[in-house]
Amino acid sequence: MPGLEGTRLGRYRLLRRLGRGGMSEVYLANDELMHREVALKVVSSTHTEYIERFQREAEAIGNLHHDHILPAFDYGEQAPWHYLVMPYIEHRTLFELLEQGPLSLEDAGILLQQIAGGLQYAHDHGVIHRDIKPSNILLRDDLYAYLADFGLAKPIEGAGKVTQTGVLLGTPEYMAPELADSPASKSSDIYALGILLYQMVTGQTPFTADTALAVYLKQMREQPIPPSRINPAIPHAVDLVILRALDKDPRRRYETPLALTQAYMRALNQGQGQSPPAFQQTPMLYETAEMESELPTLPAQLGKPTPACTRPLEPLAPVGSPQQDKLYIPAYPSYPPYHPESPPVARYPAAGAPRTRVRPTPTPPRRRVSADRRKRRPGIGVTLLIGLLVFIMLAAGFYVLLHLPGSQANPGPATPGLGTANTAGVSKTPTTSPGATSTAQQAAYATATAITGATPLLSDNLSSNTNNRWPNDGVGCAFAGRTYHVLVSTTDYLQPCSPSGVTFSNGAIKVDLSLLQGSDAGIILRANGDQFYDFEITDKGEFYFRRHDANAGATYVQLVPRTFSSAIAPNNTLFIIARGGNFQLFINGTFVKEVQDATYSSGQIGLVAGTLAPAKSADASFSNLTIYGSA
Repeated sequence: MPGLEGTRLGRYRLLRRLGRGGMSEVYLANDELMHREVALKVVSSTHTEYIERFQREAEAIGNLHHDHILPAFDYGEQAPWHYLVMPYIEHRTLFELLEQGPLSLEDAGILLQQIAGGLQYAHDHGVIHRDIKPSNILLRDDLYAYLADFGLAKPIEGAGKVTQTGVLLGTPEYMAPELADSPASKSSDIYALGILLYQMVTGQTPFTADTALAVYLKQMREQPIPPSRINPAIPHAVDLVILRALDKDPRRRYETPLALTQAYMRALNQGQGQSPPAFQQTPMLYETAEMESELPTLPAQLGKPTPACTRPLEPLAPVGSPQQDKLYIPAYPSYPPYHPESPPVARYPAAGAPRTRVRPTPTPPRRRVSADRRKRRPGIGVTLLIGLLVFIMLAAGFYVLLHLPGSQANPGPATPGLGTANTAGVSKTPTTSPGATSTAQQAAYATATAITGATPLLSDNLSSNTNNRWPNDGVGCAFAGRTYHVLVSTTDYLQPCSPSGVTFSNGAIKVDLSLLQGSDAGIILRANGDQFYDFEITDKGEFYFRRHDANAGATYVQLVPRTFSSAIAPNNTLFIIARGGNFQLFINGTFVKEVQDATYSSGQIGLVAGTLAPAKSADASFSNLTIYGSA
């Protein structure tokens, strides 16, 4: 449309053009009745396909009264123009502010609270915005935001109706992947808010390309780079909050804008050295035993387990600048945030643990047997051969059961850097623990084969929060990349995540585990309050099994001290059989230890990850949890 400077629309004299969109222009105008400067958004009635959206924007703003939603003063028509009158905010937009670089994490939190507050208010009043992006955030100053431009907004009950068949409007950098074949929803607004938060803390959007279509294809197919890879000042806990908001599956995002904001602020406080309110932090002192030189040398590839799918370590540069054009191409409720009934168990130090010297068991000298004696006892060799075959068959049977489809199967595409457990690098031949007797080994494999041959009591691939069973606060416990993550953001801390309604006494527990970051991770069982058994592996290629008693404070009972095992790989399957006071431990199909302790008989189970100074963060990825009853 031609410039309208000097034109009078009603009581408003247009002074100068402030900006233009595809079908509308915004002018600075003088309200001659109120003697104030205002902003007028003007559209020609010749754009008949746009008039309905323009009127809907006026109606939406007129019904929304919130401190951080830009209000409407007036709406009018003067042929051939339709116009919407709003306050004139002369500072700048968030888009212009971000052109100078990313915001501090604290400032991003302040603006997020305001923008999310306005969006929450709109959702509560039945309006979906559908075009959250920095250019639609007006700033009164650098720390006071208004959510503006409801031109694509629709009532929730009508959100599935599009202007043309197969056409959905939006800005590709901020459009949720499900919009390709599903109606807009509150969750798609939350996805856009997550993109906005990503951009505030990194200075760039997660997906860029040369065309709008190419950008949106990335939204549908690719996983975002963790923000901390772009801005190293971002704590790992903040990464997880943002990546949850950007989950491809709407059901795994935050339920509301307010829930996203609360999770971000909790993660930010944790990253600054504060623990979440629900945690009682207790310093942790591991056993300080040093392994003697006689121990086997730890293979280099097992020194620091890494997931099967990782990101390169160097920050990745953006491909291009954000696209500001619209994309014309062709509702799930999210699960509510989890609120534990009681705080997780804090890590307790093992103060004064004795130094352990581990020495290999000397091999006794072989006794020479005469030929005559060997001839007189031919049955011994046959008996030994039969026993060996039976043992191999039992071990092979257990191994096959342990690795049936669904045991170590990849549960689906994982977020890079947040890999799932698999058997890469693990020997395909079952092995046994050095020092375990042949009889104990055969008994362990026979028990394992019998138990895993039965129907499981519970089978959960941990790709999503089935039946809302698991804590999922995005800070200590979170679903991401189709696996379940236990997270720690402070040093010397053990974080448990326990499913609700699951108790365990006798039987077996099996789970796939990748220790992506931190010092240790594994399973707790028969837990009641702060008493439990704990089976874990470490980043040093060791495992241990211990007991913590109620009110024991700094003391653990070391049932199996930290012990090196060549069975431990970057990705592992932990399997534990508990029958009364007998426990049999397996790692990747290898029987590693049997131990007796009858202190506790039943309780909850949980998945845990921990840090030991100097480590300040931990991330353990779990999948394919199976619980069996006693054979």
